Amino acid sequence: MKSAEKLDMIAVSNNSTAYFLLNRRARKREKQNNHYDNALTHSGGFNYMDIKIREAVINDYESLCEIYVELDEQHRLNHPELFIKPEDYARAKEYISEILNDSNKALFVADNDTKVVAFAECFIQKSSEFPVIKKREWVQLDGIAVKRDYQKYHIGSLLLRKVVEWAKSKEIKRIELKVYSFNKYADEFYSRKGFKDLSKAMYLDL
Repeated sequence: MKSAEKLDMIAVSNNSTAYFLLNRRARKREKQNNHYDNALTHSGGFNYMDIKIREAVINDYESLCEIYVELDEQHRLNHPELFIKPEDYARAKEYISEILNDSNKALFVADNDTKVVAFAECFIQKSSEFPVIKKREWVQLDGIAVKRDYQKYHIGSLLLRKVVEWAKSKEIKRIELKVYSFNKYADEFYSRKGFKDLSKAMYLDL
């Protein structure tokens, strides 16, 4: 199995930017990926079809925080100069409630009937008011994260598919995201799904 197929703890942050244009080529690639994902219905005693992708509810809060803890740890270990361990919950309950109550934001979860094992967080973003910037809007994929024990079953692919459906329902034809350079699995995953490089952030310690 290729490294990109071991996924999916997908940490999304601000080191390199990619985009996904919902064009014919991308749809063809998604069709091929769907065929591959469907071939993995059963693996290691885990039933791929038991996973349900749905909109999050506030009762998912505790389970979501467990996933955020794993996600945040990955960032903290790779960039301790930027991230610290929170004293309380990984995210405030008000933060989750705000997403759930905003029609321009979405939080999808993967549920295996007993608990939430993954999530995808996204929102609609508009371009800034600047003379040389074209007015546009897109879906910003803020993060997809899957618990470690469930990272071999292509749950990230299911969540990404849901984000694409949500973008289309909003009549938006572009998805953008940011990935830290240390997260090679995420980089490979998104590239395999049709995302392309757009820009790169750099830094200099003094």
